[in-house]
Amino acid sequence: MDDSDVPTAEDMMKAASKVIGVPLRPKFQGTILPDPNFNADDCADRLQATMKGLGTKDRKLIEILTKHTCEQRQEIEKSYNARLGVLRDDIDSDLSGHYKDMCLSLLDSFITYDCKELNRAVKRLGTDESTIVEILFTRSNEDLNKIKEEYEKLYSRTLEMDIANDTSGDFQELLKLQMEAQREETYKVKKEQARQDAQELYVAGEKRFGTSERRFNNIFCTRSFYHLKYVCESYTDISGHDIEEAVKSETSGDLKSAYLDIIRMSRSMPGYFAYRLNKSMKGLGTKDLNLIRLLISRSEIDMVQVREEYEKMFDETLDIAIQGEAMGDYEEVLLALIGHRV
Repeated sequence: MDDSDVPTAEDMMKAASKVIGVPLRPKFQGTILPDPNFNADDCADRLQATMKGLGTKDRKLIEILTKHTCEQRQEIEKSYNARLGVLRDDIDSDLSGHYKDMCLSLLDSFITYDCKELNRAVKRLGTDESTIVEILFTRSNEDLNKIKEEYEKLYSRTLEMDIANDTSGDFQELLKLQMEAQREETYKVKKEQARQDAQELYVAGEKRFGTSERRFNNIFCTRSFYHLKYVCESYTDISGHDIEEAVKSETSGDLKSAYLDIIRMSRSMPGYFAYRLNKSMKGLGTKDLNLIRLLISRSEIDMVQVREEYEKMFDETLDIAIQGEAMGDYEEVLLALIGHRV
């Protein structure tokens, strides 16, 4: 291996596991795992039973929806619709409020759900720029391309067109470049290249009269997040201060917020999502649709680590934070998604 390569966490974990003879914990863990004894017809029958008669048997409904993966939930809905009625219609008539929003969202594929959330972000009164950045910058190149394709099918116009109509300037250029889905997706990091990128950012920002956003955009949209982590560290070595300070002093508005989010992602993706969860619950009124999306989107990826990061960052467990913002069946389904069952 080249001296400038940094081995991945996965490489080191495998090597350590081999030495000690005991499998180590995966780097990232979801809270929703595939049901090994999955039977779509049985689940569909049990779902219908929860909504029959007087009153919905909510705890059993929540258990079915949150103990199966997104892919398995798709199969449950197919079985239900083929034999028993229309599942979404039944949920819509039996449930209400954000509890209903959550359960209906759990029936969507991840790609379709992302499309709906992006459409909501650009079509609401006042564009939700932070949601656009969250979705576009944390999905893989493959998923971004699927999202663009699905979005056009759903809304008969392109995602690029809708985002262009609702954004402007350098922020729009950043999103446009990200939607090209050209990010490196390797775990390997070239230290010397990272130092060169950090030097370029320093020259393009603090050492220049008027920041060169084009260079920032190119590096932030094409380098892997593992690489960007080293870029940020090298920037501190070169400039003598954190790259966040430079972004705050050299940029403003939506572009500044996006750059800061990308830096957070590079340092810790679970940490970034813990930050976003806190933002969704902080202040006057919970941003429930954001909270729902954040929990669903990470439930099969790294929710265990998001929970851990949340407690480190905010000195409060995620389940306690949720319990302070939600109640009843809505609270219970939120807690189930983070692996905390009542």
